[in-house]
Amino acid sequence: MDPSLSIEIIAFWLLVEGNGEVDFLRHINSFHGDHFLALVGMGKQFIDAMHGFPVDLKSRSAREFHRQVMLGICFFLNNVCYKVLNDLRRKAEQGVTIHDMEESLESNYHGLREHMKDRPHISTVSAKVAHFKIYVFLVI
Repeated sequence: MDPSLSIEIIAFWLLVEGNGEVDFLRHINSFHGDHFLALVGMGKQFIDAMHGFPVDLKSRSAREFHRQVMLGICFFLNNVCYKVLNDLRRKAEQGVTIHDMEESLESNYHGLREHMKDRPHISTVSAKVAHFKIYVFLVI
């Protein structure tokens, strides 16, 4: 699969979780084999549909839905996905090993959750970014 499509699917999954599907990424991470590939296939179909022509959408609400989804995907691409990939690239250039990255991500995630437990809105966003870093790391 094209890496740019893969990251768009991940941005879509982040959008879904950000819009109330609690633990969506955690559930995706628990799938293996055919179940995971089926979910990826559905994500690909959705992204492909979103890249279609919105002028073909007949109702105003359908066009607005399309616009909001595309804005949301772009938001997560720019504010989470690309930043995470840049962080991973920089660490690789610094010679940080895969094992070191994995341990660092896990310890940072657990430490962050403990520190932010009294600030739910910040904790939720930070935890999602930490989960995404772990997920991207495992996929790559």
